[in-house]
Parts: sequence; C-alpha cells; structure tokens
Amino acid sequence: MKFSGAWRNTFGTPAPNGVWTIQGRSGSGKTTFALQLVKYLRRQQKRVIYWSLEQCGDYGFQLAVRRANLSKGGGVVFFGNEADAETEILSLMERPRGYDVLIIDSLTALHNNRPNGFCQRDFVMWQKRLADKLVIYICHEKNGTDQLESPAGNYIKQQANIKVTVVGFVAYANARAGFLDGGGEPYVIDEALANEYHLNNV
Repeated sequence: MKFSGAWRNTFGTPAPNGVWTIQGRSGSGKTTFALQLVKYLRRQQKRVIYWSLEQCGDYGFQLAVRRANLSKGGGVVFFGNEADAETEILSLMERPRGYDVLIIDSLTALHNNRPNGFCQRDFVMWQKRLADKLVIYICHEKNGTDQLESPAGNYIKQQANIKVTVVGFVAYANARAGFLDGGGEPYVIDEALANEYHLNNV
C-alpha cells in the first residue's frame, strides 16, 4: 500500500494483506488509532469491516467514530456482537470483490463470544480463508505486561507482519521482516492527550 506522510513514516509501504496486531492498556488510544487507520485505508480505496465486539453500541465508541470523521457506508461496515456476525463478515470478506480489511476489536472479546473460544487453530483456519486480505487484531495486554490476554494472542502476535503497541496515545510499530520505504517512527494519535500522558508519566 502506498502510504504517505505520517503513515509512511511509521509503516513505510506495507503489504495489502497479512496480519497486524494493535496492543495496549485500556484507555491508551487503541480504538482511536484503529479508527484513524480505517479512515486512512479508505483513502487508499480499501473497503473495511470494523468488528467491534465490545463497544459498538456504546456512546463513547460512536463519539470516537464521529471524531474520526467516519460514517457508515462509503466502504466501511461496522458490526457488533450479533449472533450471526462472524458468518456474515467472513462471507463479505470472501466474496468476489469483497472487503479488503477486517479489524477485530478485540481479540479477547472474540474469544469470549465464541462458544469454543478463538484458539490457534481458528486463527490458522482464518488465515487460509483470508490469505489475500489484511486482518488486524486489537489486543488487550495482560496485567500491564507485554503479554496478551487471549489464549491465542501471543501466537498471533508472533505471526503478525506488523505489531503496533499503543502507549499514551502514541503508536509504536515493528515489522516482522522490517519496513519498506521508511517506517519505524512513532505515530501520534492525539497530540494533546499524548503530551498530557507523557508529562504525567515522566
């Protein structure tokens, strides 16, 4: 993908498919960053599904969507924790000229909402089915460590092409095989909130 500006400074020119993880503590700015990414991917003409299993109907999430200047339609579809969401999402992704990017918010909620959880085997199966797509998992950190809450989380993180860690409204990216044409610089999600966080946590 031909990223430019701050996005290229952080991610270079990433592949249009593969796996990304976005991790961080609660309230660190993960969802805000993901929604900004959705908006930028739409500028790249990518069709995006945002699967918010935790907070799709919440006022705070709707406010974050508005702050990101996103609207339903226009190449972006939002799903919540509806019973048939997974079947419909996979159908939309797999159909001819289907959606290009799936963002799952969050991996912990996905695991908790499935009768048998979401394990390593499920991830491998999804990757086979969505090999030509970009799948982004938003992940909760476990007890303030770098480890992830979901049972499959650390395996998915190991397999991810790009790993993003969000701390105090700044996103730090690492690429499994290195970045192409730039990349590696921090991405500031919200300058005012980032400054406030880092002033209070020096």
